Amino acid sequence: MAYCLQVTLKQRLRSLAPGLTPRSVLDKMAAIQMVDVHLPTTDGRTVLLSRYTEPEMDQAILLQRLKIALPDQLAATGCSNLAKPGPQSIEGMSPVGTVTLTEIIAVGAAGGKGTLNFQGQSYPFKLVGGVTGGGGAANTQAYGEVYNLHNISDFKGLYTQSSGRPGLVTSGASDLWLRNAAGVVLHLKGTQEGVTLSLGREEILIEML
Repeated sequence: MAYCLQVTLKQRLRSLAPGLTPRSVLDKMAAIQMVDVHLPTTDGRTVLLSRYTEPEMDQAILLQRLKIALPDQLAATGCSNLAKPGPQSIEGMSPVGTVTLTEIIAVGAAGGKGTLNFQGQSYPFKLVGGVTGGGGAANTQAYGEVYNLHNISDFKGLYTQSSGRPGLVTSGASDLWLRNAAGVVLHLKGTQEGVTLSLGREEILIEML
């Protein structure tokens, strides 16, 4: 099985990341740890939740390059707001900043740039990853509000939204709720031009400039 894994990974790297070796990828991914969380219930039973640590930025970039998506993590009772960002994620909060971005998607690859306005300052950033998709090309112009941001260092990272259904998404208005591992929430609106294949999961990887 180990040999099959190495051969399969080698073939995938050859087309998606030719500069990497199977050993270097496995060493990098070994830092992502699996943890079993045991939650005792009032009736004497135990709920077991398998969790994994959030990938670092370089790991997230590598996963996207190899087109590998980690499974969604189930949230425990009382933490359901962490499972799917949306209006319920910002109850009682006021926006602390605004953001504008331009994302270019072409044949599954994405990139772009944007500006965060926070505490009277403007911070430029770039999009290392983008909305996951297949063939086609699209140009997304988006703007929106930022919630639960206390330090500028918390703004970077991988923002995800687990929602939607597979299928072609044509030109039209978009309304995205995204959140990163630090709990920062982005509510983005905009117009998407062109056509891209939606896999039901939007991801934007932000890196400060």
